[in-house]
Amino acid sequence: MTKQDFLTGLEQALSGEVSRDVFLENVTYYRDYIDGEIRKGRREEEVLEELGSPRLIARTIIDAAQAEAEEDAGFSGQDMFRREAPYGEYEEYDDGKGNRGTGGFRVFHTGFAGCLWILAIAVLLLILVFTMVVRFVYAFPWLVVIGIVLYIWHRRNRGGYW
Repeated sequence: MTKQDFLTGLEQALSGEVSRDVFLENVTYYRDYIDGEIRKGRREEEVLEELGSPRLIARTIIDAAQAEAEEDAGFSGQDMFRREAPYGEYEEYDDGKGNRGTGGFRVFHTGFAGCLWILAIAVLLLILVFTMVVRFVYAFPWLVVIGIVLYIWHRRNRGGYW
């Protein structure tokens, strides 16, 4: 078997079974590997004998690609907060651009009731801030007038536009 026979057999076995990226990645890898070993002084036949059957290699690649697809099924960037993970621990992420890993943020599962509590607290805080601003303006209206005058003076001295 020659290098070209090996690569042709690998291409035929992978064709239509894996994505284009996986196909190109593996064919390129084996082509570069064989070329690199030959540059090191090994005989082509010796390298190809060591690699074995291109169909067996292709079957392994196909099985690995299918296992990865099954593992990733139902997991996307939008679903990452739905995955089970211990509270407060770093979780696996996938940014949708092929970048995967762990870390970067902590995941805290709150559930629906927890989301309602967070929303209620946020609304209460907004109301509190609004009432404080209104009370401040009501108690110190002259401070608001001074603030507007200072703002206008500052804009004019900077050469700003209205």
